[in-house]
Formats: sequence, structure tokens, C-alpha cells
Amino acid sequence: MSTVLITGAGSGLGEALKEVFLRKGWETIALTHHVLDVADQGSIENLVKKLHGKPIDVLINCAGVYDGPADGESTATTVDTLAEVFKVNSIGPKILADLLLPNLVKGKGKLVVTISSVMSTYSKLDDYAARHWSYGASKMAVNYAMISYGKEHPEIKSVLIHPGWVKTKIGGKDALIESSESAAGIYNLVVGKKNYPAGKLIDYRGKIIKL
Repeated sequence: MSTVLITGAGSGLGEALKEVFLRKGWETIALTHHVLDVADQGSIENLVKKLHGKPIDVLINCAGVYDGPADGESTATTVDTLAEVFKVNSIGPKILADLLLPNLVKGKGKLVVTISSVMSTYSKLDDYAARHWSYGASKMAVNYAMISYGKEHPEIKSVLIHPGWVKTKIGGKDALIESSESAAGIYNLVVGKKNYPAGKLIDYRGKIIKL
């Protein structure tokens, strides 16, 4: 049985990913914010210790926060609120992947999937994205971090996936697709033995997105 570890599994896309992997018979380590706070070094270290070197085939970095209400005008504007966006979206996923490297090396899949966003690209820098610059910049930062991770550890495949405009708290009321559709697409990419392009962002259907 293959093992997947999913962060941010308490709601939205993370919960949908948990459900699809469980349904497909995977051993699924689904972590909510109450179990793992990716913005806290101690929380990450405690999780890794509790795994006791358990092999992990696939790590999915899905935990994320937005920089304000998706349907509102307000955004993060202080040092503390901006730092939280970057800690959760950019720094935490890289630290977690670093500390789980021995587990991933032991696994058969040797795959890290990081949920990014089309808002991390210059090509999508419209007025809305400019207003929510800190979210886009945090996703651009995690792109750089996880591409670097793949170069540091060529034995591990590091993949960036834009999940689509998903009907979640981050996606807002005007989003176009259900979390179950996005999760199913991501699952198919994980199991499809696809030759993922290094240093590229792809969507949940496998299409390359220009950075």
C-alpha cells in the first residue's frame, strides 16, 4: 500500500484530496491545522518525530492561507499579517519537505506535490492579483523554493500544481470548479507516471502554465 501525507486536510481542496486517496486505497496521513501548523517550526519537527522514519511515497503541500477575504477588498497590510501569509504558503512547505527527506527517500513514489497558484505568475497580474500581491508573491516564493528543492535532491520529484479556480474559502463564491474535480485531477497526475516538467507550473489537468 502506498502512503500519502497531505497537509491542510481539514477543509477545501485538502479534504477533497484526503477523500480521493482514501477511496483509492492509499494509506492517507491527512493533517489538519490542529495537528500540524506549517507556520510553526516546533509543530513540524514534532510531526516528523512522530512518524518515526515511516516511508512516505507522496507528500502533498496543500495547507495555505489567503491574504484577506477572497470576495472582499481588504488584504493583509501589516508586518505580522504579511509574515503569516509567507510562513504558511512559502516557508512551511519547504521546511516540511526538508525534514521529511529521509521519509521520502525510503518511499517508492519519491514525489512532492506543492499546491501553487496561477496568481504566482506575471502573466496573470491583473488588478485583482495586484491587490492580493502578498498571496501571489508567497506562491511565487514557494515555486522558487520547491524548484530549488528538486535541484537539491534530484532523487525526489518536486511538482508545482495550480488546482484551478476551486470553490473553497480561498477561491471565493465566483470560483468555477468543485474541490472534488480538482482533487481527482491531481490524483490522476500523481498516479499517472507522468514525466513532469522540471521547474514548471502545471494545472490539475497537466497543462503547463507560463511562469
